[in-house]
Amino acid sequence: SQTKRKTLVAAISVLRGAPAAAAPASIGSLDAPAFDPHRANRPQVPFALEPVQWGSVQPQGWLREWAEAARHGAGSPETAPFARIKAHGYPPFTIPPECQLSVDGWKDGRPCSLAFYDEDSAYWIDGMTRLGAVLHDSTLTARVREDIEAVIANPDWFNATWTKGKSDGGNEAEGWVRSIYSRAMLAFYDYSGDPTVLAFLTKAFLAYEASMSQGQRSLTQIEALLETHAYGGPASLVETAKQIMATNSAATQYKSALLGDCSQNSTSHGGCLNSQHGVTFNELAKLFAMISSVTGAADDRQASVNAYEMVAQFDVQVHGAVSANEALSGIGPNVGTETCDVSDFMYSNEWMLRIVGNSSYGDALEKAFLNAAPGAVNRSFSGHIYFQSPNLVPSTINHWPFNTPSADTGNFSVTDPRWVESWYHTPPCCTGNQVRMLPNYIHHMWWGSPDGGLVATMHGPSSISTVVNGVATSILTTTNYPFSETISFAVTTAGMRAGGEGNAWTLRLRIPHWCTQPSLALDGKAVPIQIESGYAVVSHTWQGTNTITLVLPMSVRATKRVTFANGNQNIGQYNWKRAPWAKFPGQNGTADLPFCVVEYGPLTFALPLEYGSPQHISGGEYRYGIVCDAATMQLKRSPGGLKAPFDWPLSQSQGGLTITAKAAVLTEWGDVWALPKSPLRQPATDEIELIPYGCAKQFHISMFPILEP
Repeated sequence: SQTKRKTLVAAISVLRGAPAAAAPASIGSLDAPAFDPHRANRPQVPFALEPVQWGSVQPQGWLREWAEAARHGAGSPETAPFARIKAHGYPPFTIPPECQLSVDGWKDGRPCSLAFYDEDSAYWIDGMTRLGAVLHDSTLTARVREDIEAVIANPDWFNATWTKGKSDGGNEAEGWVRSIYSRAMLAFYDYSGDPTVLAFLTKAFLAYEASMSQGQRSLTQIEALLETHAYGGPASLVETAKQIMATNSAATQYKSALLGDCSQNSTSHGGCLNSQHGVTFNELAKLFAMISSVTGAADDRQASVNAYEMVAQFDVQVHGAVSANEALSGIGPNVGTETCDVSDFMYSNEWMLRIVGNSSYGDALEKAFLNAAPGAVNRSFSGHIYFQSPNLVPSTINHWPFNTPSADTGNFSVTDPRWVESWYHTPPCCTGNQVRMLPNYIHHMWWGSPDGGLVATMHGPSSISTVVNGVATSILTTTNYPFSETISFAVTTAGMRAGGEGNAWTLRLRIPHWCTQPSLALDGKAVPIQIESGYAVVSHTWQGTNTITLVLPMSVRATKRVTFANGNQNIGQYNWKRAPWAKFPGQNGTADLPFCVVEYGPLTFALPLEYGSPQHISGGEYRYGIVCDAATMQLKRSPGGLKAPFDWPLSQSQGGLTITAKAAVLTEWGDVWALPKSPLRQPATDEIELIPYGCAKQFHISMFPILEP
């Protein structure tokens, strides 16, 4: 029942770490110097984790291969997404000539407001700024510099829509994308140290008044104001941010809901949230925790904690990201997740991890990044989908074959199937936003702790170079995680502290909630593992190179769950003419439909239905119910491991993981988006091979009817 699930999520929140509203005491004192030299001002109430400087964390191994694919796919000047952005010019943008701006920003079923093109490019510049930093790619950094210099050269354009209402040509959406540009510019400043960037933003925000923040997404200026202050802007920016939170009616309503009915009963998001849009939710929900760092108000932080506990219970799909067919949409096999929401859900959890420190946010980040993120993009990062669903087969796409742009104008049909891979989708937000997922995750794998140590909050092949206690320190993480269980951390100390002594500090390593028997070794010798607040704690005096080996044993998990219908009627494909939402057949209108999800470590597994390129789908039988018992399932792991990041098919010859499950074809299950109402009693006459969800790409089944032989 819904009540049982609420109780379960509350229990999980306690088991995963310290109480979510408070920073884990084990993180340490709050007096150590910042790990990012460009952050001149620290918050009044320090965050649980200290951000490191952009560029200090780099991907290695398969994670670097994936980042390089993003750089040469979505980030190359030769790619179509780049050309599409460039076709509309760099700021200041002009409305495409075929568009005539209407009151709500749409014309003939197409997005024509300047805001959509601003948003697209702002996301792209933000993602590429960060990707250039983690890859130390000077060519990409130089390309991004052109974009940022174009913004700096047009301060009137940057500021104009803050002072305009809809009646005189502006709208809230055009204002909120300035906060995305601000993120990109501050990341560039952090990596490059270019003082002109900080000077530009400081001047711009000094002219910003709290009264200009009207509506929901304009609240995101709070993040931009606080971060500009953190990098050295004046204290008046903090006061403006506090005034916005205190006077914006949307913020008041949102906070009240999150501290009241919303945290107790979410049978209808429409009844307890001021905003239903997934991106809006993720952009706003973290702001209360952010503002608590300058107000000290515990209820501000608690509002954000409640928000993410709520969606974890009612909206996070089996792939780890929130459902959002534009709006938050419950848990179900048919419910889509917009690619923007994958990126923004991760970004918001990174902020919550930073502020609160609870290891559960690391769990959430890892789950979304290792499942929903690769599920949103193709292997070369040259194409992406707008929506993904836990269950999707070719026959469920309303319009077939794939849409293609006009050779002359690049315009798309109004029946654009947004579940289908394309280099560009309308509106263009996801085309730009997809590139933010990788660099944001890579950078936030490592943090400083306020007691002067380092914290590994997500695991994967990476390296960090920083200064600990005044001594140059680097850590090289070697692993095929999550495709293997062993993680090696080689900690290299470049010298001695004053007086010729070694460097004593504490390394913390997140232990995922699904791992019940982790083990630890120091320089080849097993040591007792001490876990505090979800982190293994290694206090040591480091000299030369010391190696920590962490083993996170994984096992196959088969979990019986039920769907959740949130009462939101905005579930279905938008018809692009601003008409009411058209519901899908079998839409997620019914709660408590049973299903089985199969997992191994942080990976969700799925039955793949994609063969070859998107244009060549052979499909295959998909109407399988499975025996939801891990004891009847078999994991197969090839000795060679994964040969390419999230490649498919994965077989013994290519390397990777598969899980074999006992199953049977359910001939009466005709609609993949409408689960049977109860478990089915039928002999298990077949076996099916499942692969990681992120490798299965577009077409797959990951929410299975339950078979009870």
